[in-house]
Amino acid sequence: MHRVAGALGLPARSLIRWLQPSAPPLLRPVTVRPDLVAPAPPVAGPVLLTSQGLRVEGLDRDTLIAVLQVLG
Repeated sequence: MHRVAGALGLPARSLIRWLQPSAPPLLRPVTVRPDLVAPAPPVAGPVLLTSQGLRVEGLDRDTLIAVLQVLG
């Protein structure tokens, strides 16, 4: 097991957990339907898009600067 995990570049513990039997996932029926409400108009002001796919909208200038500093 350790040799296989090493060859895959994984910790052995992760591979062991993946191979352990577990309860089947709980699936629930869903219904997909078109939106009944028109989408909201685009937000005025800056929109922050990160390389990780995070999108931030609707912040005032000072809050946007604070977010950028934290993500910096």
